[in-house]
Amino acid sequence: MKKFVALIFFLIFLSSFSTALASIYTCDRNGTEKTSFYLNESVYVASDVNITNESKTIKFYVASHRTWSFGTNLTQASNFSKNINTNSSGYVPVSLLWSSPLILGNYDLIADVNENGTYDSGDLLYNASGDGFSVLEEPVPSLTVLKGENSPSDHNWYEENQSLQNSMLQVVLKAGSYEGVNVNNFVITALGTGDDRTGVYYVGVCLDSNKDGECGWGEEIVGMGQYNRDDGILSIDTKNKLSIAPNSSITLVFFYMMRNSSGSSEGKTYSFQLVMIDAFGETSGNKAKVSGLPISSAVKTVYSQAAETTSTSTTSTSTTTTIPITTTTTISKEEEDRTNLFVGLAVATFAAIAIITIFYFFFLRPPPQTYSYKP
Repeated sequence: MKKFVALIFFLIFLSSFSTALASIYTCDRNGTEKTSFYLNESVYVASDVNITNESKTIKFYVASHRTWSFGTNLTQASNFSKNINTNSSGYVPVSLLWSSPLILGNYDLIADVNENGTYDSGDLLYNASGDGFSVLEEPVPSLTVLKGENSPSDHNWYEENQSLQNSMLQVVLKAGSYEGVNVNNFVITALGTGDDRTGVYYVGVCLDSNKDGECGWGEEIVGMGQYNRDDGILSIDTKNKLSIAPNSSITLVFFYMMRNSSGSSEGKTYSFQLVMIDAFGETSGNKAKVSGLPISSAVKTVYSQAAETTSTSTTSTSTTTTIPITTTTTISKEEEDRTNLFVGLAVATFAAIAIITIFYFFFLRPPPQTYSYKP
């Protein structure tokens, strides 16, 4: 009889010990235990042992973190509750406890196993870390912008090269560890003494795969745009073309294609500042926090052609120049009139003689005499 009583007490102790070892925990949707959640996440619950002997509906209470005492009314102490079914073996399968959006704070989880609405020794309390589980402010996606190592320096540009791309700025974009980033557009502001609307044909953005600071053969141009006025602001659309994985980076080159200004841009400068990047988290869709802006491009000075370098040999000579002296004679008015009269009379006399001679030969000259000779 004593042995039987001892066995009964042992079974009761073993049952109590098993209940004490029973564990519930918060987790993600895959069942991985998790004690910190962001506002945009959902909280799941599961158990690693059976908490009942059969399938049963258990009420789970979520309450603000506190020091618990037996006899506490769970309904009054909790923020909300949810009924969750155990499986046929008494385990709590991975089950949704709290859907997003969550509320900031530290929380405890209680399973009212004996269904009396009061926290007591028959219930399970989850605050494994001493603070239960926490709901934290959702971190925002981030993007860091750096000037590339091979970003062009200030330089001259010649109009004879107008058909060539002219690299102006190389940048490196790095996404933060929390979330990947999609880059939708870039905003640049034009600077310099040249007319950006008439001098710059278009601005291009290129994936610099080999990171050499140039938009080379086979490298993708992901965006283009034109200034609509001098010193204008230009937004270059890259939506659905630039995605950066968490903790990863890409390298881009901004380049100018110039117009032939036929010398009107001689000595004029062109440059810009990258002032804004519109980027969003790949998963959350939240606007990314961008750091590192603004970044200035190289300053380009335009010339019609490259200056030629020549070597000139100069010989000094002594030259004597003789300037001829011209003497001018002035005649009086009377002498000029007499001279003109003489010339006029001479011309008239010559004309009269010519007329008389012609008249004589044609009208007054006697006909020639005819002679006959007879032997």
